[in-house]
Amino acid sequence: GEGHDLIFGVQSPPGFATSEKLWGYRSLARTIMDRNAIVFSRDFGIQLKGKFGKDSPLGYAVMFGNNSAVIGETDKSKRVYGQLSWAPSKKITLTGGADYAAGPDRNAIETNAFAAYNAGVVRIGIEGYYRSADIKDADKKDTNLGVSVWAVAKASERLELIGRLDRVVRESVLDIPDETFVLACVAFIPHEDVRFIPNVWISSFTGSDARVFGRLTIHADF
Repeated sequence: GEGHDLIFGVQSPPGFATSEKLWGYRSLARTIMDRNAIVFSRDFGIQLKGKFGKDSPLGYAVMFGNNSAVIGETDKSKRVYGQLSWAPSKKITLTGGADYAAGPDRNAIETNAFAAYNAGVVRIGIEGYYRSADIKDADKKDTNLGVSVWAVAKASERLELIGRLDRVVRESVLDIPDETFVLACVAFIPHEDVRFIPNVWISSFTGSDARVFGRLTIHADF
């Protein structure tokens, strides 16, 4: 129907596509939920999405998926996703969503929210999530809380400045420590489809010294 899409197959689930598109620099780092395996960039399933009216700023997406990313399905567990979005103007995007996954060793519920301001010359985003999982063979919950703040500024036609800060707090049966992640970059754009991006990547886990990486990323669209 007009304004609605029904998609079957391998696809981006709700909670991934909107923040990924506005962040725009997957070549540097995945979005916080993807990077921490909270939501996959792809899943196999069926999704219905659209808007509540032809010109409505309100949108929705619901999906029933395998919860196996792009690998073969190995169990009967499934995942149900849902998301609402609101775009009151071309510059502002807000989303809120949740999903529930039933697995062979755990049942998990996750909630997420995303807000972005895109003025063309500058775009700013903040994304957060909370996941709580009941471990079937352990007398405790596995929790994961994360927040990501980023900004991209166009200094000139051929130059962009990028900065990002992530904070992840975990209470895990695997004793995975909390992490602070920092990304700072300058993108040189000799052509609209090519970017040369010197960048610094800092990852600091609780109880360990910070790891600092200097990198040169080359991004090209074909």
